[in-house]
Amino acid sequence: MNSSWQNVMVDDSNTRVYVSAPDTTKHVSGVIVVHGQNGQRTF
Repeated sequence: MNSSWQNVMVDDSNTRVYVSAPDTTKHVSGVIVVHGQNGQRTF
């Protein structure tokens, strides 16, 4: 699985994100996990 840190712009602010993708050319299901820098928090 390929994984790397990337930078994306969010509301005119540079944000670091960690991205992983499976090693396949087939269409596969995906999972998106979002949480703050300090980990998961109660909302």
